[in-house]
Amino acid sequence: MPGHGSIWRDIKVQQRYDAGTHRWRTHAYVTVDAGGRLSVLDLSELPHRVRFARRMEASAHNVFVSGVDFAFGAPLPGGSPLVHVLGGPGRFRYGAFRSFDLAIPSRPKLAAESWSGYSHDAVSFRARGPQAAGCAGRGVCDVLVDFNEDTFDLWDLTNPGDPAMLSSTTYPSAAYTHSGWVTEDGRYLVLHDEFDELERLVAKTRVLVFDLADLGNPIHVGTWHGPDLATEHNGAVRGNRHYLSHYGRGLVVLDVTDPTDPAEVGHFDTAPAENLGLGGAWGVYPFLPSGNVLISDQSAGLFVLRDRTRRSDHGRLGFAAPAYGGEEGDEVRVTVRRTGGSEGHVAVDFTVVPASADPTDFVMSRGTLEWAAGDDGERHIPVALIADASTEPLERLHVWLTSPRGGAVLGTANIASIFVSDPGEQPTVGFLDTRIAVAESAGRVVATVQRLGDPTWALSVRYAVHALTAERGGDYLEPASRRLSWRPGDARPQTVVIPLVVDDVDEFAEQFEVHLVSPAGGVLGTDRLVVDIGADAQPTVEELMLFDPDFGWDVARLARETVIEELPERVNFRAVVRDAAPRTSVRLTLTGPVSATRVAPARTSGLLFADAVGRDGLPNGDYRLLAAAYALPAARGELVSALATSFRIAVPALSVDAGLAALAVGGATLDGFAPDRLVYRVDVPHGVASADVMATPTHARASLVVADATGTSTSPQRRVPLEPGDNRVSIAVTAEDRVTTRVYTVTVNRAQSH
Repeated sequence: MPGHGSIWRDIKVQQRYDAGTHRWRTHAYVTVDAGGRLSVLDLSELPHRVRFARRMEASAHNVFVSGVDFAFGAPLPGGSPLVHVLGGPGRFRYGAFRSFDLAIPSRPKLAAESWSGYSHDAVSFRARGPQAAGCAGRGVCDVLVDFNEDTFDLWDLTNPGDPAMLSSTTYPSAAYTHSGWVTEDGRYLVLHDEFDELERLVAKTRVLVFDLADLGNPIHVGTWHGPDLATEHNGAVRGNRHYLSHYGRGLVVLDVTDPTDPAEVGHFDTAPAENLGLGGAWGVYPFLPSGNVLISDQSAGLFVLRDRTRRSDHGRLGFAAPAYGGEEGDEVRVTVRRTGGSEGHVAVDFTVVPASADPTDFVMSRGTLEWAAGDDGERHIPVALIADASTEPLERLHVWLTSPRGGAVLGTANIASIFVSDPGEQPTVGFLDTRIAVAESAGRVVATVQRLGDPTWALSVRYAVHALTAERGGDYLEPASRRLSWRPGDARPQTVVIPLVVDDVDEFAEQFEVHLVSPAGGVLGTDRLVVDIGADAQPTVEELMLFDPDFGWDVARLARETVIEELPERVNFRAVVRDAAPRTSVRLTLTGPVSATRVAPARTSGLLFADAVGRDGLPNGDYRLLAAAYALPAARGELVSALATSFRIAVPALSVDAGLAALAVGGATLDGFAPDRLVYRVDVPHGVASADVMATPTHARASLVVADATGTSTSPQRRVPLEPGDNRVSIAVTAEDRVTTRVYTVTVNRAQSH
């Protein structure tokens, strides 16, 4: 996907199950420094297509999605996912985090905004019980850890509309508080300072551990020192292992069984030439269900590693199988085994969470499994499946193992799936799609085969590839294997991969088909898949975009019934044209409250745009956009491709409300406050050396500037130092229209000493 050029780019993913279409809808949120913007990409059609959804928000350094599990990006029960944009322009302070609700994943909506510091990165966790005592939630607290350059700040985001800072913590020799991760029990924070080694503030690599038992007062309780001055970048905790991208040292794995005394137990050097400096491993991801670990290295690329550090005389705790199945009304017994050692008393926590199944389909539970010294017997997690009167497709839920204790480690299979069918359904196997379109340049076709119905039986099926207009060996190759098999209880989708022949011969569109045959243990569902290989060098209009020519980027994809609520200063449209020939031209025709037509040549990138109405913008209303590609310039010659869509522009009127809903000094509301009253005076004793001025705008999108004798701030809360006598504080409120402004003045009189 085209985007702004920069080496600093961050990507996080969130996905939800769409019960209406029985498919997962997956979106990626991408930030970029140096002038880019937050992009939303629709990944739901992978591996064959990624669609641009929209671009929003100014440039930012990092992005984080909270309220999801880190293996699948699916929402956690009882929470609402938020995407946090970090290190970009904010309304109150540059770089402070901005949090967006993902109720509509393709259209994040601003939900919370920090007024404190520059947020470089963030991580989240859910606190429970006594740890959550100081939070807004009753016994549960959704905490965001904000790495704020020289502090890490804990925020209560249980109510995103009313964020509350719980604490702000620094430490000796802080150089750049960069990132960190929280242990699975939410008790400890493992923190990375990126520059303390570079600035020689420490003798060797330093990773700090803080106890978060009291969210209002984190305490430093442990430190890991590396063998040299290689600096650390990002890390993540899975089980009792902390996986660290360690720049020139590559991947480092720390045992955090005792978080107060972390120890290195594994190391893989992705950049063996040099340990010091800022080259090498930048990112790490240890949450794959396979147990493999991903490392991204700035120069060497992607590494997929098998983790051999998860060995212990106390045993590995893992599932006996990666998947289980049952019908509604059944109780599924999920088996957990202790293997590889049986020394000492060990324990592991488990949690049963929804995936495509929802909480009405099963009984959610959490608990702890324990083994005494010498005991290597099996343990079972009973999961009750709820019977209902609805007819539903095969559904899925997950069981997680977390927080192994007593020296045991997580086994490779530490996430299990449970598949649930309606009672009495026949086991069925079939393709997910009936047709797939790919370009020859893709090099392969990936077809998904799913099993439905009763998942408790073993099932297998064979498949065969048949030529239509495509030629076997000339356009595609026969796959090496022609059989798919599922063990009892396992209904995870499988794939058929068919290689395509990529050549230099220009060819017309061609087809072949894949058939499922000879099922064993079930019956066939959708048994035929047609594959369309696109014509070579055939110009094709693939997408229509709302385009901002001043910045050179797409703002939103114009799919059918798209609603546009925000327009760039100059409204332009462009057609995304694949395989555009040098002489190809495109006619874009806009009809609606304003109509316009423009013909433009295809550019070397195959992308073109049309300036529809210039700088005057477009009025609200319903529109239709047609893009027609022609073989010759000036929309002449053969019509080779066309695409049309309808959309609506519904830009809300900007508020001109520049008033305050509340104003307070030192925690007490001023007497006689009224939104239309602009001048106030308050007296404080001589012993009060500073006062907090707190202002709340009436309209959420109004901005503030608080000024006193020491400077200005865009924070809604500012601590003002007080000299004896009168201290003047002004609060300028600018409305959403960025024009209307009202200034409130408060004079704080600090009594003279006697």
